[in-house]
Amino acid sequence: MDLEKPDVASHVRESYSTQQLIHMDSQEALEEEKVCEEGKQGASVGGKIPFSRIYNLQGSTPFLPNTEIHVRVTENVRVGKQKQGGNSPYKVEFTHGEFVWNIRCSFKQVQALHNALRQYRTLLHLPLLTRNFQDRIPKSASGNRRIPELPNELLTPESEDLDLEAGPTSSHKRQIENYLSSILKISIYRNHQTTLDVLEVSPLSFVHDLGPKGIECKIQKRSGGYRLMCMNCCNDICTHWSQRWLVVKDSFLMYLRSNDQKICGVLLFDKEFSISSGKGVTNVKNGVIITNLSRTLTIRCPSYQQCLWLCHEVNDLVQKQCTSYTMENRFGSYAPRRENSLARWFVNGERYFSEVADAMEKAKEEIFITDWWLV
Repeated sequence: MDLEKPDVASHVRESYSTQQLIHMDSQEALEEEKVCEEGKQGASVGGKIPFSRIYNLQGSTPFLPNTEIHVRVTENVRVGKQKQGGNSPYKVEFTHGEFVWNIRCSFKQVQALHNALRQYRTLLHLPLLTRNFQDRIPKSASGNRRIPELPNELLTPESEDLDLEAGPTSSHKRQIENYLSSILKISIYRNHQTTLDVLEVSPLSFVHDLGPKGIECKIQKRSGGYRLMCMNCCNDICTHWSQRWLVVKDSFLMYLRSNDQKICGVLLFDKEFSISSGKGVTNVKNGVIITNLSRTLTIRCPSYQQCLWLCHEVNDLVQKQCTSYTMENRFGSYAPRRENSLARWFVNGERYFSEVADAMEKAKEEIFITDWWLV
């Protein structure tokens, strides 16, 4: 039987106007409270995500349970030679519990997000869905989830009377704040992959013991770049590009595999850490080179503006929070001198193993053991 699914989808999509998708009714609000309860799984007391999350990333909810996300559009951003105007990006600040981070968000990104969520909502109402798609729909999506209204001014920002020197008006900033805030209150839209990409959020973003949230983005990573000779023997032959998700923290950066969220590599901020962009430096269009004592990592960003923004944010973080790791330390050490540390001297093995046993019994989440010749 020949089914014309695109026509059905188009018909359903047209049946929902923007005005019909403005507010949630009281029944949906009650259902939304039940959805928030699902986020409690895997969270510790106090609304914090435990460190053990790193071992079970796939399918986990990235946000803190029962914690609101506050949105504030702070300023209009110009990166490099980009001109201000209707599509110049805003700097948007998000606050989620103890985590505060900034993203660049343009009108086009807001429009693309709105269209992706409308398409997703349309698929939820199709009478003919494959079993594979039905299995991926959250149970909470069975209700009629209405998408907040996207103002006409944001749909066609180029037609608005914008001051090209001063940037978009405060009313546009307020509209973006209200729209994003409304989206983030609805669970199935907040956890949609397009929303996560716009907010630069991953399952590791809000793990308490990994430190504050930094910039995150989709990248393409080139293989190789290790400084160990045995790991670079096939670089010229085996070099290829892989899709990854980059996560920057206060003392390191890492990249995850896109399909299963597996951590594939970690680079520490050390005294030889540097980041630079530009085709003249990387020999790659929209390329960025990240270097430390152990590796030179080459990545590609979706756009040149994203390259500049990534370098700006990482350099700013390193200068403000990582100077103790990137500066020269005594005796050439990678770490600074610390007072009142937990390190201690042991004269014999009996006292050592007694202290190790006590420490293991006090562990709450994870036991990490390292040694020179541990088998």
